[in-house]
Amino acid sequence: MGAAIIENNKRYWKWFDDYAYDADEDFEQIGKAFDETNNVTLGETGNAKCRIFNMKAGVDFAGKWLQKNRFKT
Repeated sequence: MGAAIIENNKRYWKWFDDYAYDADEDFEQIGKAFDETNNVTLGETGNAKCRIFNMKAGVDFAGKWLQKNRFKT
C-alpha cells in the first residue's frame, strides 16, 4: 500500500506494509490488558461509563501490544 507524503517540501510516494486485522477484537483485548496493568480511573459523564487515563500511556501501551500480539514478523 502507498500514500503521497510531503518530505523536505517535496511530494513523494511512499510504500508501506498494510496489515489485515480485526480492529474491534484488537481494541477490546488492548483495553482489557490496559485496564489490568495501568492506572485507569472509572467514572461517568452523564449516562456514559468512562475510563480516564493518560493518553500517551494508552497509545504507547497499544503500540507495544500490537507489536507483540498482532504484527509478529
